[in-house]
Amino acid sequence: MKQDTITFFGNFGTQNLGNEYTLKAILQNLRKLLPGARVNCICPDPQDATARYEIPAFRMSYRQAKGSRSRGARSSRAISLLRRLFVRVPLEIVEWVKAFRRLKHTSMLVMTGTGMLGDFGIGPLDLHYEILKWSIVAKLRRARVLFVSVGAGPIDHPLSRWIVKRAVSLADYRSYRDGFSREYLARIGFDTRGDFVYPDLAFSLRPEVPRSPERNGSARVVGIGLMDYYGRRSVPEEGEDVYRRYLEKVTAFVGWLLDRDYTVRLLIGDVSYDTRVKRDLTAMLRERDPGGSKGKIVD
Repeated sequence: MKQDTITFFGNFGTQNLGNEYTLKAILQNLRKLLPGARVNCICPDPQDATARYEIPAFRMSYRQAKGSRSRGARSSRAISLLRRLFVRVPLEIVEWVKAFRRLKHTSMLVMTGTGMLGDFGIGPLDLHYEILKWSIVAKLRRARVLFVSVGAGPIDHPLSRWIVKRAVSLADYRSYRDGFSREYLARIGFDTRGDFVYPDLAFSLRPEVPRSPERNGSARVVGIGLMDYYGRRSVPEEGEDVYRRYLEKVTAFVGWLLDRDYTVRLLIGDVSYDTRVKRDLTAMLRERDPGGSKGKIVD
């Protein structure tokens, strides 16, 4: 059977707004330019992606299924080794076979924008391993591999650097969303001289402009982007002190704006992860000024 499907790959279905709008943008453009194209998606949460974009979607890896990772007590080294040998290795072989089947009709595997080539909060055997795995499988299927307006760097872990360079070397086409990304890969030893720089895919999205929130008189509005920030590794258990310092600084700045009669709009980029900081910020502002400031917060 003819290979005629375009497969989009990325961290989609996870309610990270930047990632979701990136996929929405490329689908919007594809439907305009190639209205009859067959598409599907490889992502962590295929059920969400299918419901959101009305396209077939498949899970990137069994490790991303809900409940696949236990949070129980740490096992001994011997038990961990046995688990790797007799459980994880066979499961991973099965995953490669599944990936080969999923790409049976794929003519083009598109690594779809986002900052997928950086390792903020990403281990070498997480997303980067999956990028390499699916790229290899696509080449085995004789499909083209495209990295389209992706973000790269920083990549701190040596193994992550090696994996990323191996993955992008398999591409038939590479473009980056900014000059820094191309220059960064060049600095770590990858030849980017034939690659391109184009804007982030999200900038091509035709916006659905929401109704402007009610302003506090003629006050100026300042948007404040928030995130549950725990440091470079993004591990809550290890970065609580970092988070508290970040929260205190943001609270002080927002308080300064409110004292000067600004309207502050709170913005988050990830519905799954960035809700704690909004709650904590609001609580700290109430403690700081129980009577209320001159300005106004738009949530």
